[in-house]
Amino acid sequence: MIYLVNEYIVAMNSGIEHSEMQRVKMFSENNEPAKIVIRNYDRLIAQYIKRFALPQNSILNMFDYFQEAINVPSKEPNYPKIESLNLAAEYNVDPGADVSHVYDGDQLVYDVHFAPGTVGQLFAVDVYNNKEIRMQSTLYDIRGFKSRDQFFDQQGNLITQYSYSPSGKRKIEEFFAKNEEGQSYMSLIHLLDYRDQDLYFNNYDELFVYFLDQLNQDNPGSTFIADRPGTSYNAVLNMKTNPRRFATIPTPHSSNPKDQVFGDLSKMYADILLQRADSLNGVIVATEEQKHDLTKWMGGAKLVTTPIKQASFGVVSDTLLENKIVPLEDRGPHKLVFVGRVTKNQRLEKLINVFKLVHNQLSDVTLDIYGYGESIKGWNEKIKEDKLDAAIKFKGYQVDLNEAYDTAQLFISTTLSDAQSLSIIEALGHGTPVVAFDTKYGPVGLVDDETGKLVADEDETTMAINIIQIISDQSLWNEKSIGARKRAQQYSASRVFKQWKKGLR
Repeated sequence: MIYLVNEYIVAMNSGIEHSEMQRVKMFSENNEPAKIVIRNYDRLIAQYIKRFALPQNSILNMFDYFQEAINVPSKEPNYPKIESLNLAAEYNVDPGADVSHVYDGDQLVYDVHFAPGTVGQLFAVDVYNNKEIRMQSTLYDIRGFKSRDQFFDQQGNLITQYSYSPSGKRKIEEFFAKNEEGQSYMSLIHLLDYRDQDLYFNNYDELFVYFLDQLNQDNPGSTFIADRPGTSYNAVLNMKTNPRRFATIPTPHSSNPKDQVFGDLSKMYADILLQRADSLNGVIVATEEQKHDLTKWMGGAKLVTTPIKQASFGVVSDTLLENKIVPLEDRGPHKLVFVGRVTKNQRLEKLINVFKLVHNQLSDVTLDIYGYGESIKGWNEKIKEDKLDAAIKFKGYQVDLNEAYDTAQLFISTTLSDAQSLSIIEALGHGTPVVAFDTKYGPVGLVDDETGKLVADEDETTMAINIIQIISDQSLWNEKSIGARKRAQQYSASRVFKQWKKGLR
């Protein structure tokens, strides 16, 4: 069994999670048993599996494991409902789409929260005392069973929580205390009747390591791939059952984005590349370029004691590669697209600067930006100030991006650094040419004169000129679109699977 170890899967994910999801699909299609393993408590795992079209039971949650809630089917749709609470006849319910408030006269008694994406299915019930202070919350799993009770003090601090099996048996007890500054902290985790024994842990990190060791004992000889720096790195390194251990490097390894050979090592990689590298069977990077640079950073091949291996993080489905490319005339006229988290690393100021230069020459050009980030509100205000709000649209986080790629004439990237751009690979798979700044390592090997244009970093004028040339010349666009699809074939699921099989030897 291959376990892809992470901290969480959520409704809106980063490249680390998307890479894992692509990988677990690829393993499943090639009959290689694999699961994404996550630490954090989450009642929506079954919903995420559907949302991201993942193989059934491909996400294994630590709490589900100890709550004996693995492979539990969902009950009838939108069950249980508020009626199952058997509220007193004299209570009044103020109904709402997301939460209903329950009153005894003028006093708030309950807040009844409903699960996202459902019609009235219970998700949480908050219980209030006579001073309308929340004292208890009961949490429900999306599959339709009571999962946890939480208890709070008069100041609203969590003091105890109990987690249950689907049959209602208490399986985990957690206790919290306050330090000298009055801040709450976890004081004890009690695992009840786990394989006929009671066990105690100080924190989630200890429990997570124990959980991974249990998985390795359940499936001896398993492979554990730590994908998220910090939480998953530490857990896999601290396992006691001596599994096969690998760690992926999801970003450029140096904190200097322009110097990956002599720049300082990013602190989050110190453990796996320096102090504890010998505990790993291998370190996996997405590109040959990063493998080359990291090897040089480590002092050369003769000094590298832990194998550095390459396997693409991005995968293009064989189904997509079989589809016909949407021709230029059926795409949005002069439509540009960018997909990625809206952070400082994406350098949206440069993306918008380039767009302005293009817009000055082609007044009908538009830009759709897909992704999420706290700074989007500020960028929307800036775009309005520049009177570009009719041309630039933030489309938010979308799971299905097929239409985004198929209706765009070009994908544009001004990203500062990236281990590998999953979105560029996806764009190429749709036959959408790409214009990008030449940075480590996102566009390297993906973007060139055959697939679009790789422009010297920060040269906004040259980028704008190339964008205008490509979307204004149908013959040129057709050549680069064909080149994009051809390049994407190098990242087909069948080819990338072979890379991972080799990398995990």
